[in-house]
Amino acid sequence: MRTVRSSVRHDGQSLAELALLLPVLLLLVAGSAQFGFILYTNITVDTAAREGARTAAALPNGSGAYLHGVATAGTTCTVTGGDSSTNPVCNAVSQAHGMLAGAFHVTIAPDMPQGGSYPAPCANSEPEDGYVRVTVTYSTPIFVPLLDSMLATSGSTRTVSATVEMRVEPCALTG
Repeated sequence: MRTVRSSVRHDGQSLAELALLLPVLLLLVAGSAQFGFILYTNITVDTAAREGARTAAALPNGSGAYLHGVATAGTTCTVTGGDSSTNPVCNAVSQAHGMLAGAFHVTIAPDMPQGGSYPAPCANSEPEDGYVRVTVTYSTPIFVPLLDSMLATSGSTRTVSATVEMRVEPCALTG
């Protein structure tokens, strides 16, 4: 038996379906890329804050949080990835920038221990620990226009921040 071919052509139907679904598919792909970029930014800022806190705990007097073992008001700096600074904590944050190219805002401050007062410098053979808190903030762009109303914190950027507190080893405050 012979099969009978239909003379009705459906060539335009596929094109119409593609035209209806393509914007939705593109929005899904662009939205996934945006969420991935925000996640990458969160991880990078968290890593930079940990590197800064590690450096501040190792060099508390050079970090700006302590001066000769005594707690100060702290310090702030703004660094762009790869820049150098006189502050070792800002340098550590700058080196941990990953692929982010904007400016990182860094706040370095001594932190109150559990007792509620700042520790004394290592003296009378009873060293006490100090604490240092490093906060790193970065503004990441929102490049998908439909998502900026949901994700942006100001304008078309999202502010990502990470705070890390680390213990300063005993007697490192006097070194």
